[in-house]
Amino acid sequence: QDQEVKDIFGSIQYSSNALTLIANQALELVKLDNNEDLVFDPSQFDIHFEIKQIVKSLQVVASSSQIQLQLHTNFQEPFFVWYDKVRLYQLLYNLLGNALKFANHRIVISVNIIADSLFFEIVDDGQGMSEAELKHVFELNYQGKQSQVDTLSMGLGMHLCKRIIEKSNGTIEVSNLEQTGLKVNFKLDFLNVSNAVAYN
Repeated sequence: QDQEVKDIFGSIQYSSNALTLIANQALELVKLDNNEDLVFDPSQFDIHFEIKQIVKSLQVVASSSQIQLQLHTNFQEPFFVWYDKVRLYQLLYNLLGNALKFANHRIVISVNIIADSLFFEIVDDGQGMSEAELKHVFELNYQGKQSQVDTLSMGLGMHLCKRIIEKSNGTIEVSNLEQTGLKVNFKLDFLNVSNAVAYN
């Protein structure tokens, strides 16, 4: 019941998930270098619940840096989809982890489902990146100058995110806002389980 204890366990959970993710990404990129394709293991799950859990696990880390996480969706829980849950976690931990490094006070996460596609927008209020940095952001092992070296969110992570999104017939774009901050837009194609037959 103690809030401080809850926060400590929340931080431990985030660190554990992050370390597991980093280890798996390193192993996966070795396989990709050997020309092995990304493997998806789709299953039925409530995507609204999973997104909320991911944001909740990051909230402890955000609060420690006085950063507010705001989540907006256009759908209600539950909303079942047929996708790879691990891939969803990889994407959000990497992209939100990156936003946490650049943000000053706030990160706004918008998630919209249209037909069989998931549209994400992650906006932070940091200083953004130079145009030169934006050109290299998806390159393997690239680290932004304004970010501290962190394998979770840059380098391995951004490179792998692009591979996962492309494998999901989606697209990703990183851009600066007109005034201040960085915006990441990405799209995934998935199948609602009500009409899903197979996933290739």
